[in-house]
Amino acid sequence: MDLPGVRASDEDESQGVNDAIIAMVTESMRMPNSIVVCLADSTTESANDNMVKLFRERGTGVMCFSDRLVLVLTKADNWFATTGRAEVARSHLQSWKEGFYGIEPMLMGSSLDKNVDSKDVLVRNAEYERANDREEQNITRFRHDVLGTLQGDERKFWEEKVGFKHVQSAVQQMSLTMDLSKMQEIKDKIQKRCNQVKLGLDKARAACGNSDPPCLAVHLSSSHDLEETAKTLVQEEEEFRQVAADFSPDAMQAAWNEQKMLNNIQSRS
Repeated sequence: MDLPGVRASDEDESQGVNDAIIAMVTESMRMPNSIVVCLADSTTESANDNMVKLFRERGTGVMCFSDRLVLVLTKADNWFATTGRAEVARSHLQSWKEGFYGIEPMLMGSSLDKNVDSKDVLVRNAEYERANDREEQNITRFRHDVLGTLQGDERKFWEEKVGFKHVQSAVQQMSLTMDLSKMQEIKDKIQKRCNQVKLGLDKARAACGNSDPPCLAVHLSSSHDLEETAKTLVQEEEEFRQVAADFSPDAMQAAWNEQKMLNNIQSRS
């Protein structure tokens, strides 16, 4: 889920908003299967980042889930453009690592063409591909022009932790360690909800004396609220019937195994 970021300060008209945001974020992060991707502007200093400062002040126990936490510095293309010395680049990345609980940051980001019609899926995906190409070119240029020849851990960092595709891969690898022991419990909850919807639908059918769902709204047309409720029940029942099979433990385990195999193949490649 996309959680909100904290504000620099609580204005008088919004007192308590940061407290609510911190509580919401903390609750989500403490879920044992959550993977937390924390985004920060690469051009800023860790000491000035609002989220880092507030989490340090509130003592939310970040280290208890540091193995599920990914720090991603975004807008890397802007940072590349304003950083001309290798020692400055290294110092900046090290300060983020030290300021963010010892977690080594990842870098990504290439600006999208603002004139592109983002509502068109095909056009948007094509622009994403072009952005990825620009990102790779920016990284290659920065390494060559600013950093020079890299060795050891530093070379490994720039080959494995810089670029959108590496960020995506890191999150996928983390997902393979998730605990699936509660999958049956999740399925049972979905089935329970499905049964509740079916029961409500059956009651509505009985009330109007017709067993044909498409006719349900007609019999209840004298009440707009009841009509909308009937339509919702029919729709929910259909949706739950369609997805219930996908949440069986066997189906989820098979999907998990397939993804794990693909990742292993990619790692070997």
